[in-house]
Amino acid sequence: MGVRAACFETALGPVTLEYEDGAVTGLRFGLSPAPPPSDALALEARRQVCQYLAGRRRAFDLPVRPRGTAFQLAVWREIDSIPYGGRRTYGQLALALGRPGAARAVGGACGKNPIWLLTPCHRVVASHGLGGYEGGAELKEKLLRLEEHTLDTEKRAALAAEYKAKGYNCAQAVLAAFPEIAGDKAEALRALASGFAVGMGTMETTCGALIGAVMLAGLGSEGRGTVQTARAMYRDFEERCGATICRELKGRDTGKPLCPCPECVKNAVRVLSAAIDL
Repeated sequence: MGVRAACFETALGPVTLEYEDGAVTGLRFGLSPAPPPSDALALEARRQVCQYLAGRRRAFDLPVRPRGTAFQLAVWREIDSIPYGGRRTYGQLALALGRPGAARAVGGACGKNPIWLLTPCHRVVASHGLGGYEGGAELKEKLLRLEEHTLDTEKRAALAAEYKAKGYNCAQAVLAAFPEIAGDKAEALRALASGFAVGMGTMETTCGALIGAVMLAGLGSEGRGTVQTARAMYRDFEERCGATICRELKGRDTGKPLCPCPECVKNAVRVLSAAIDL
């Protein structure tokens, strides 16, 4: 059928996808006259790219077939081994390939990488500084920050789950994962969470998803969120974990956590982390 192309919007701008015979051959940031995704592979590629840019995916599961020289293919395979959130220098990749003097050639191969993100060449940096990137230094820095922020968020989410297991209620567990939010601001967020929960008919101690959403709304006074945004995030929480236990416990207030599931507080941490620039 020949090479096909599709273009779609993402949080960091338009992305152009190229694919042939059931495999991705090109993926890059930038607008093109290509139509939006319509078949299974293009739709799945869009889904996974958008998940990655939202911090919900660390690895891609797409068939790929990049075209290049033997050396370029070897460099790209080595780049594939760099873990999410990790970095390697051009010199380190050259050493790994048994070509210690080929750092410049490695940089050239990075620049020729046809499938950005899927082969994460943004994780390859200079020994001093970011190094080059076909999408520009600003985009490279954003991608590296995204991965660092996601890893930090997951550490906080795990910490919130630990606090909940120790007997903290959901709001306390979420805020315990953010020690930089303290004092009057923390108390204000707790009060907003409790009031909003009562208004929605769900008790504050049993719905960490709602707690996270209202905390986002609580940042509205600083221009970082609104009640409408909070409601939208709550719907997103329900899609993520179902919130079935929370609904079953609706209206029951015993003053202590009733739900042992940690997913609600973890999701709440993810939303709060996205709402504040840490």
